[in-house]
Order: sequence, then C-alpha cells, then structure tokens
Amino acid sequence: RPPRSTLFPYTTLFRSSVTIPDSVINLADNAFINCSSLESITIPNSVTSIGQGAFCNCSKLIRIIIPDSVESIENETFRNCFALESIIVGSSVKYIAKGAFQDCSSLSSVEFKDTENWYIEENGQLSYEMNVDILRDRAVLASFLRGMYTRNWSLKKLFNIE
Repeated sequence: RPPRSTLFPYTTLFRSSVTIPDSVINLADNAFINCSSLESITIPNSVTSIGQGAFCNCSKLIRIIIPDSVESIENETFRNCFALESIIVGSSVKYIAKGAFQDCSSLSSVEFKDTENWYIEENGQLSYEMNVDILRDRAVLASFLRGMYTRNWSLKKLFNIE
C-alpha cells in the first residue's frame, strides 16, 4: 500500500498521542475533529498545510508545535481546544485565520519563531502592523489570538517590506 500524502479525518480516534508519518503532506479539513482523547500530536516537517477545523474539539490537546513547513493556520483549526496551553508557530506561517483559536480558553503561551512584518487584517483589509513587543510577549500574544474571532481580525505576514 503506497503512503498517503493527505491525512483524512480520524473522527473516532481514542488514542492520547499521535505521530503523523513523514509521508503526509496535508492534513485534511477536520482531520482530528472530535478526537477528545488526543493530548499530544507530532507534526513532521513534511506537512505543508493543515486544513480548516483540523483539531476542532480536541478538548484535551495541551500543546502543539506548528512546523516551519506549514504556511497557514486556517479558521477553526484549534476551536474548542479547551486544554490547549501553548503553541509554537513555525517561521513559514504567513497567515492565521480569525477563528483559528476560538474558545481556546487555556491558551496562555504563544511563540512566533519569526516576529517581523505581521499585520492585522480586518474584514479582508490590512489595518496596521503588529507591534513586535506584543509578538514577543507569549502571554499577551496568546490573549490577542484568543480574541481575534470577536474582532473579526486575522493575521497576515508580509514579506519583502521596504
């Protein structure tokens, strides 16, 4: 059986820990939705995209590292991950959708590997550049990401700013 490049939904996963194989390039929309036993997951650098709602309702997921290969964090990716405390965002991520961290009430530490040139996008329009001090303060950044949904904001990274 050839390896799969896309990981499709595991809607009845009862394991507490998962390591995604290196052969996986894409996590499909809702890949781990409702996997309420999932506490930890290892995502390899082969993964370049994580679908919308991929970890929605993974209520025991505690921390996650988004590898440098991933370019965006889509809407509702971590919605209702009530136990999620910390996340590390890889250096290639250039977009975080407004509802990516909706209802992640325990989120208290977010680390961006790259803190330059991030902008607030409001209703599809760039509003203003994020203060680098906010992006470097893990607790303040966590609070900001938790509240983006209510403000209809997303974050966008711009490259080659002159």
